[in-house]
Amino acid sequence: MKSCRNIIATSAVAVLTAIACNSTEKNGSQPAATSLHPAKSSWVAYDSPSGDFSVRFPSPPQHVSEVSALPNDSKMVKYDIYLAQEKDGSTFMISRIQYPTKFDEAHHDTVLEGVMKEMVGGNPTNVLVKTTKGTFLNNPSLDFSIKNSDFSVHSRAMICDTVLYVLTVMDRDPNFIEQDFKAFEDSFVLKSSK
Repeated sequence: MKSCRNIIATSAVAVLTAIACNSTEKNGSQPAATSLHPAKSSWVAYDSPSGDFSVRFPSPPQHVSEVSALPNDSKMVKYDIYLAQEKDGSTFMISRIQYPTKFDEAHHDTVLEGVMKEMVGGNPTNVLVKTTKGTFLNNPSLDFSIKNSDFSVHSRAMICDTVLYVLTVMDRDPNFIEQDFKAFEDSFVLKSSK
């Protein structure tokens, strides 16, 4: 069951990231000014419907949610994706995957590395640039950067009790991705789960 859980989590994140990458054409969202960082002060505050996190996005995010059963089990997994873009097409996304039970601490690295491998494998031209294991908001995390011919991607996967979060910034211009990711991660606040 744990390997099925890993496959579902990593596949869902990879598929949703691929969808987001394919839909990052320029749109009519407002130009970003910036949040906790001077350049991001016009970003909008967003509280998740589940009440477990808040974050700032460059524009009000689109939200997609789905619930499905684990393979060979009646337990349900809830997937939520929150996505917003800047005028230049830079994409900011949070994937939130709620499991019915807490992750076994012995498997945290496996789950986090599985997310990274699935995202890298989502496009044959993807190249893994760097990875860093650590903690984020006192939870196990894995940062990783991916490049391909179209995008630079910086992600952080984090496990918090029964939830797998993946914060991602995708940008056509690699010069600003670290700065954009820093503003995004600095605005992310974990609240008590409801």
